Amino acid sequence: MALVIIGGTVLDIQARHCSSSVLCCSSSTSEMGRSCHKHCNQAHRLLVQAQAADADLMRGSSVPGKVSQVAGGVGRNIAEAAHHLLHRQPQRAHRPSQVLAVHLISILGCDAAADALMASFQQLGMHMSGIIHSGNCSTASVVTLLDRTGEVAASVADVAAAAYITPGVVQQHASAIQQAQLLILDANFDAATLAAAAEIAAAAGVPVLFEPVSIPKSVRCVGQLLQ
Repeated sequence: MALVIIGGTVLDIQARHCSSSVLCCSSSTSEMGRSCHKHCNQAHRLLVQAQAADADLMRGSSVPGKVSQVAGGVGRNIAEAAHHLLHRQPQRAHRPSQVLAVHLISILGCDAAADALMASFQQLGMHMSGIIHSGNCSTASVVTLLDRTGEVAASVADVAAAAYITPGVVQQHASAIQQAQLLILDANFDAATLAAAAEIAAAAGVPVLFEPVSIPKSVRCVGQLLQ
């Protein structure tokens, strides 16, 4: 196993204002933001609700625009990029040893967003044994509203699922971490979880790459990671 990543998986939903008279998504007073979008060759129906700040958007109503769904999350994005790099040469893609090259440890709920993300993993041919499904949380989702210039007008992030990746969950994947050539940690998890993963890696002599995500998230666990 070449690479183990402990990181978030998120369904990113972007709503872009446009001046066209063509309505690209349908809304109603009782179901604001409902969209049916074809993603990864499967149709998924999601209810998107967000409170947007005043910008070019019409407060209390809807405007014509375009809604898109994209598989995201810091850890998931790194995993996909690494997967592509490890399978760039056709002759390598068929080697059995490459099937488990990237091991992403992440969490999804049991909802339509999880279905869309799992379909994305399957389409990419990625290893999914490290993906945990929980009925206790929603799949992490980020709804971003863009104004007509493409700048973020408002964004709502539901990433509470990250709390379900605990030191105990990390311990369940200790064998994979010990066999890895590199462990990548995403700072979206709490300090105790990141420290538990780093300790397993350190004991096995596995180097650790820390993705800080943001300044506030990076500094909250640096002390434990440096010990």
